Amino acid sequence: MGVVWAVYLNTYELIVLVYGFSYISFVLFYCNSFLVVMKSVKWSKTWNTSSIISDCVGEEERYVKNVENLLRSDHTIPFIARYRKEMTGDMSTDKLYKIKEQLNRLDNLTKKIEKSIKDIEKLGSLTPNLSEAIAACTSATMLEQVTAAYKPGKKKSKSEQARNAGLGSVAEQLIDGRKVDFNTLVGSHAELKSVKNVIDGTKDILIDIESRFRAADEDKLQKLQVQLRFKTIAIGNGTACRETETSVTKMISEKKFCEGTQYTVIDERGASVYSVTPLAQQELPKLDTNLRSAVSLGRRVLEPLSEYVKIEPQHLGVGQYQHDIAQKKLSSRLEDIVSEAVSFTGVDINTCSLHMLQKIAGLTKARAQAILDTRDSVGYFRNREQIKSIKGIGPKSYEQCIGFLRIYPNQLTKNPEVTAEYEDVGAAVKGKRKLTSSSSAKSKLMKRDVAFCFLDQTSVHPESYHIASALLKEQGLKERDIGTEEFVQKIKQLNPVDVSVSCSEGTKQCILSALSQRTDTDYRDQFARPIFKSTVLSAESLVVGTQLEGRVSNVTHFGAFVDVGVERDGLIHTSKMNGYTVCLGNRVRVKVERKDQKGIGLYLLQVL
Repeated sequence: MGVVWAVYLNTYELIVLVYGFSYISFVLFYCNSFLVVMKSVKWSKTWNTSSIISDCVGEEERYVKNVENLLRSDHTIPFIARYRKEMTGDMSTDKLYKIKEQLNRLDNLTKKIEKSIKDIEKLGSLTPNLSEAIAACTSATMLEQVTAAYKPGKKKSKSEQARNAGLGSVAEQLIDGRKVDFNTLVGSHAELKSVKNVIDGTKDILIDIESRFRAADEDKLQKLQVQLRFKTIAIGNGTACRETETSVTKMISEKKFCEGTQYTVIDERGASVYSVTPLAQQELPKLDTNLRSAVSLGRRVLEPLSEYVKIEPQHLGVGQYQHDIAQKKLSSRLEDIVSEAVSFTGVDINTCSLHMLQKIAGLTKARAQAILDTRDSVGYFRNREQIKSIKGIGPKSYEQCIGFLRIYPNQLTKNPEVTAEYEDVGAAVKGKRKLTSSSSAKSKLMKRDVAFCFLDQTSVHPESYHIASALLKEQGLKERDIGTEEFVQKIKQLNPVDVSVSCSEGTKQCILSALSQRTDTDYRDQFARPIFKSTVLSAESLVVGTQLEGRVSNVTHFGAFVDVGVERDGLIHTSKMNGYTVCLGNRVRVKVERKDQKGIGLYLLQVL
């Protein structure tokens, strides 16, 4: 079942997280996840009329509540519009009529809900979970979907027949996480002649519940979209991922989302492991483990590196042979790779978290914590030189880590607490000017003459600053322009042979490479990004010759499996590699060469 687990919002983008579970594994794992949804809905306390109308009309809830009270007190809309402007926030008459329309709709819906509950109760089919589900409906469509199976005079479905056979309570027990002995139910009704009849009937009920709640979830998801205007949906690649994809695609095609809405499938590996860690409990103390996992998936779209470093790499899926390798050696190598990835990407020392900073080459958890403690007590760092004064950061540690730590002057000056002047690197080294700050901290770091150094925002190592300064002076460029489009283009046009500064070719290339990047350049841009889609394919729709993009999901001695967005992965046999070598996670372009009962055969066209 596709369940809308959480909504995660940050400065850059809004993600609605859809976490998938299915009736197929209809024992406790499915039932526990379903119970989360059921227990989250209450009619008497959480169903707020003014809140729902506020979301629909796009007005503040306090004003909507005022209008509701005025209308229920028999005030007319013309009167409200002219003489109660301060209570309505000066709403237009159109908005007031919309509120009245929605109020009438919800009042009528309340009556329908009460009637549905009474009718189903008379049939003897009302359960606590069903009652809560009906009471949580916020539209007539949702109510129709939830109660459709209980309307009299209709040909009974398999689920209704199973309920009549007494299996409704069995499904309820499974949903509540209780164990059921199916053998004891054989013969309890004429239709239950074997254990298979009992299991099939129970499954029919759970399938019916799933289908109704999937439709209800779609309605909820659409309401969230209207309220929050998100454009990206993240779907976990676990059980029922395909069903959730189909539902989301259907909603996109029916234009139930705003234009441009797309989705991406996120690898769930490690999300459940993260959800029970002390770090997850610290970050998301009010959420249960399922919701923490959902938030983790959303963060993987927004800031993948920041999220993945929280999880031990062996839990992220590093190949089917990982258990054949000495675990100590494997763990050490994986940690090295993580450190390399974080270091090459670089971190903003004034905003990064502990779990990111401690992965930087040359730093340990204790050293990273010392840096953050200093940042918390003193304020933002303004110069890489300040790091030297932190206890625990010796000459060797400083040398190893400093090139991967960034300080961005432009970001610092946007902070009202920072009132410092820009300085070229020469002035920074000589300490010609002091920085002023509104901070009252009395640390010795604040007492020193510390100025911004524009090279601190690049990957140029401080040991090469004098060379970089000489190079820029020779070319007539200024450090304060580092990262701008004009500066970057001039650096890219330089021929290394024409640069006469005295240094090794390796150092020269390193400096030129660092200076040729915009301030917002991300090392990760050279790698494959998530695949965003707005439509879904099926294996049946594939034809020989179709070209697709996908991601390598597994590599074996006989070939590589590729997720191309259909029900099952396709195989690129070793003989179809086209001279390429692929690795786990590679994004590839492939062509369908074969489709039969054995599977989907692919030919590798390109590694993207």
